[in-house]
Amino acid sequence: MTNAARTLLSTLLLTAAVAVALVGSGAQWLDRLAHTSGPLTEIMAPLAGDGQVRDAVAATLTEGVAADLPDVVGALPGAQARIEQLIASAVDDAMDDPALAEAWAESVDLSRIDLVTDLAAFRSSGGDAPTLWLHVGPFVDLGRTRLLESTPAALSGIVAGLEWQTDPRIALGRPDPQQAAWAADALDVVSGWVWFYVAAIALALLGLAVGPRRGRWVALTVAAALGVVALSLARRVAVDVAAPQGTGLVTAVQGQLTAGAVDSLLRWSDPVQVVGWVLVTVGLVGIALAPGRRPPSVNS
Repeated sequence: MTNAARTLLSTLLLTAAVAVALVGSGAQWLDRLAHTSGPLTEIMAPLAGDGQVRDAVAATLTEGVAADLPDVVGALPGAQARIEQLIASAVDDAMDDPALAEAWAESVDLSRIDLVTDLAAFRSSGGDAPTLWLHVGPFVDLGRTRLLESTPAALSGIVAGLEWQTDPRIALGRPDPQQAAWAADALDVVSGWVWFYVAAIALALLGLAVGPRRGRWVALTVAAALGVVALSLARRVAVDVAAPQGTGLVTAVQGQLTAGAVDSLLRWSDPVQVVGWVLVTVGLVGIALAPGRRPPSVNS
């Protein structure tokens, strides 16, 4: 095999290694997003102070408790109106409580676990696409605590016996079955992200071994440069992703999820881009230092 052919084969193998490594990096990011609490909680954190989210959670808690008031409350003059007022006030206080951010983080985490579990079940058994839920259970404890603190002694016995919903949730919509199937398959594939890196390393070692002296460094430089260009284009496309338009809780959650995920992915890919430029530099240095092709010997 000629040196030119070996250089071409080395370039193809190293380019494949770079492509597989980039896919592996994206798969690792998505797997962390789906199966660990930190990334998604950070992405959704700004919504803790969003007025639409606060109003929706407050309304769910208030309506849930007020609808389950015991019959004895109606028999006491003015008791029902007073308790409903206390409930509304306690929920409002909970929405302004410093502990709201912690409750919101727990709510996001519960919602993430629920969705991932439902997608796995959908993939294995089919049926209807899973509903996306926002769990507001963590706010229940916060509201109950504020209510008990603000209730006068005359009504404390009744208030202490109120039944709060154990697992209140707000529906955020349901994807169509095809979208749900793609999401479920993607989560299954990305769970093996480490194998993308293993394959990338194997391809890279083979590509470097196949290439001739200077040719392997040329191949590395070309492959790394292509990877940097591809990553830059992907980052630009991600930035141009349009956020949902409109008002309401669902739009607010979808908008923050879109914007936050793009920002998270960009930050995740920053070191990947740096590695790409390092590889380009290593390749250029290798080209400069690699011995050239020996001239053919001349028989005297």
